[in-house]
Amino acid sequence: MSRRTHKKSKKGCIECKNQHIRCDELRPICSHCSSADLHCSFDEGARNITPARNGFNQKSSKSATSSKNDVSRDFTANLIHLELLSHFCTTVSKDLVTDDSNNIPPLNMLMTHALSTPYLMHKILALSALHLSIVREEQTTHYHLYANGLQTQALSLFKATGLLLLDRFTNYLQIHRGVRAVMHKSFHLLINSEVKDILNMSRTINMEAKVSRCECASLMTLLSSRAADVDMDAWEAVDYQRAVSQLQWTFDLEWNVRTPEAARQLLSAWVIIVPPEYITLLLERRAEALVILAYYAVLLDRQRGSWIVGDGPRGLIQAVCYFLGD
Repeated sequence: MSRRTHKKSKKGCIECKNQHIRCDELRPICSHCSSADLHCSFDEGARNITPARNGFNQKSSKSATSSKNDVSRDFTANLIHLELLSHFCTTVSKDLVTDDSNNIPPLNMLMTHALSTPYLMHKILALSALHLSIVREEQTTHYHLYANGLQTQALSLFKATGLLLLDRFTNYLQIHRGVRAVMHKSFHLLINSEVKDILNMSRTINMEAKVSRCECASLMTLLSSRAADVDMDAWEAVDYQRAVSQLQWTFDLEWNVRTPEAARQLLSAWVIIVPPEYITLLLERRAEALVILAYYAVLLDRQRGSWIVGDGPRGLIQAVCYFLGD
């Protein structure tokens, strides 16, 4: 079947060109941008330009056009991105509180790195758009479109691949392990750097577990029985036991912390300390490793009221069920 073609719009708005759709060229705002509630702007440098008839004039025309286009790109503000950045700084960043005093990780430090790291800036804008898609129900579709687009671009810039949720989470575990390895070697420098307050708060929370509970007791019993039934290698059984013990420690910490903000910070505790051997077993889709991950999803689900967590735990459990079957 031949592909239906349409007449290209050479004078369409910048937004339609970026999305590769036909623009009706209505001004000051085209129909597409009006219906989608998008910022509509036109590249004035592309208007009323006629091709030159000789090489000299053609070169001059290209130079003039390029100059005009460069000016248009440099001085045309993307108001949507500015709105997302402002919302992140004034609202979303408050969800990153790490202790009782409502201290927020220094925005100046975050912005300094984001302005020089494109994938980080795209991720910040994506988080802001996702939050707005939740709190502004009348514009959910609009902001969700930007959240998805900016997230995709962030992943592309980070050279990420289109992995399934379980694969992405496993990759997330590996990244944390790599960060921990780097931090371990440079901790004496980091503790005296601009992130020292964050590190000190994390170390304080790590000492707060006083009551031990038994959320993972049945899991530990199941693993012991499983090891005997399937003649599991001793090293593999030990790796599972370590992962479960550290998961129980995280459950205990979450039970003992005094504020929801501190509990939210603990979401990454197990991710940081989990044995690297367990991550390897998870990559191999071992049944035992997947069940342990489902227990971690239960811990995550305790913070489902936070938009940062949302339906993530359910997605993880569904992924585990997919691999294990009914």
